[in-house]
Parts: sequence; C-alpha cells; structure tokens
Amino acid sequence: GNPPPPEAFKEGWPIVTANVLPDDLTGKKWGIVTNWRECGREWERTAQVAYYENGSNVFSSTAGIRLHGGRSREPWNPRKSFRLYFRDSYGSDRFKPGVLFGPESEPLRHLIVHSDWPEESYFAHGLALDAARQIGCVTPSFRHVIFYLNGELQGIYFLSEQVNREHWVSRMGHRNFLMHVFRSKSVEKEAGDAIEKLVDRLQRDSGSLDLGWVEKNFDLDSLSRYIFLIV
Repeated sequence: GNPPPPEAFKEGWPIVTANVLPDDLTGKKWGIVTNWRECGREWERTAQVAYYENGSNVFSSTAGIRLHGGRSREPWNPRKSFRLYFRDSYGSDRFKPGVLFGPESEPLRHLIVHSDWPEESYFAHGLALDAARQIGCVTPSFRHVIFYLNGELQGIYFLSEQVNREHWVSRMGHRNFLMHVFRSKSVEKEAGDAIEKLVDRLQRDSGSLDLGWVEKNFDLDSLSRYIFLIV
C-alpha cells in the first residue's frame, strides 16, 4: 500500500489510509464510485487499510470497502464516504481492540470513513454527535482523522462505528429491540410493520392518544432529548 508522506504526521492527527485497485474504484463496469447507485455485498471491493497514531502504524489489514452515504454518493461530490468491513476471509475479523473507542463499542467489525459535506463543514457532524451525547442520547462513537485514498490526501474525515443490529446488540447488552433504519433497503419486517402501525395510529387517532399509550410505545426520555437537540 501507499503509506502517508512524512509531513502528514507533523500535525499529530490520527491517519487512515485505504488502497484500492483503481478499476475497483472508478472502473466503468466494476468501480464502486462509478456505479454509485449500487450497494450490497456484490459491490464490496478489497482494500489495504491502515491506521496511524503518533506516526506509528497501529493497525493494518485487508478489508472490504463499499461506498457509503445517500446524496453524498452522487458524482457532484468529490469527497466520498466509505464503509470498511473486517472479515476472517480478509485476514482480520475486527479492528484492533482498545485503539479507537471505549469497550462499549467492541468488537468493531464495520467502520465508516465519513466525509462531512459541504466541504467547508468539516466538524458539523462531529459537533452534532457530541451535543447529542452530552444530553444523554445514544450515539455512535467517532473520532476525526486525516484520510488518504490510494496515496492521495482526501482531507479531514471522521471515523465512526456503523449503526446496525449486530453492533448495536453489543452496545445495548441484549437483543430485545426492534431496529428500523430509514432510507435503507435492508429493513427488518417486524420493525417495518411496527413503524407502519405506529404511523397509522398517529395519523388516525392523534387527538385521542393518552400518556399511557405514548409511554408504552415510545422511550420518552430518549425522544425528548432528540427533539430538544433538533429544536
């Protein structure tokens, strides 16, 4: 792979590098950036990934890489976000424990190398997550890094754990919850059905709802914190 240039370490930032075959990124037929509308395991490519702290290579492994995001995938945006997948078949089934986040985030089998956009808003997402965490919301852990892709500087990104069921089980400590991810093609049927029933009830009978029903169907503490943050 391509290590960062020596001057990259002068500012003391953590650094993430990913090296991917050019055809796997921008090839007309197979490139994940070129074919930005595609998603899923079929559109996972192989990358050589490394993480540096204080000028030292703390972790390196082969990993799967996919394009991440919604509108940010589109051709107008030059700063793409990516997901990293660690699997036995690549060499490591998780990121090195105890390096990035606290024990509540282990094991890290998926990571997002996330760009903030627009380009001038490098810290917007991180500030929002910090504010949410400060008032008690459950948020993914993250840290800001410098990102290099195939030896080219991409700028300031943030590295975060991915919010999915497998990982959130370790965060919650149990499996007794439904998870619905909006704008995702991978929807748990039970969770999707529950959301539809909930929305239908709110639309039909919003005037007759009582506090008991609301407390039974919502985590009011969590909901109140998120509403407060948005307002």
